[in-house]
Amino acid sequence: MKRAWVALATLVGCGASAARAGDVCDGLVPAAARVAIEKQYPKFRLPHESDYDPVDIKDGEGGVQCLGIAKGSYHRGDGVEYALNITSTTAPHTVLVVAYRSGAAWQVELVWDWGSATLGSVYAGTAVAGTYERTETLDGPVNEPGERLAYKARHDGVMAGQIESSGAAFFFDGKRWLHVWVSG
Repeated sequence: MKRAWVALATLVGCGASAARAGDVCDGLVPAAARVAIEKQYPKFRLPHESDYDPVDIKDGEGGVQCLGIAKGSYHRGDGVEYALNITSTTAPHTVLVVAYRSGAAWQVELVWDWGSATLGSVYAGTAVAGTYERTETLDGPVNEPGERLAYKARHDGVMAGQIESSGAAFFFDGKRWLHVWVSG
């Protein structure tokens, strides 16, 4: 009987490993960057493919299959950086961060706090350099810290937002993260 339980536990464990082994989000972020994120946000986890509805993945722009992770040169203009939506393991709370190399070490910056949004409801992508203007669907004055009506970006930024809803282009101006709401 004891052997049967050991065999069952082994099969269940292998099944869990196999399920995670096929996750397109795994391996997108270098191990050292993951460690830096986990150190700064110990009660948060990185996104998994299974966090997202398969229909949203299929409809993702540019054939992206991991909607919670993007790669670009976001706030320094050179080098590879990663934009990620990470979620709390203890409460409904998701944040957008950017991980980048500074010398030999990885640094992590908070870009946006999604509050209680679930990981599967928000995406991260790359906003190419260019001019961004606030969507006409929003009326009223600019009222958030870092919000702009328009911004001319000289380097890539992070495009992030609620799936099938609002989105913003986030750009690092050398001092802080700015954003323009571009869809609504």
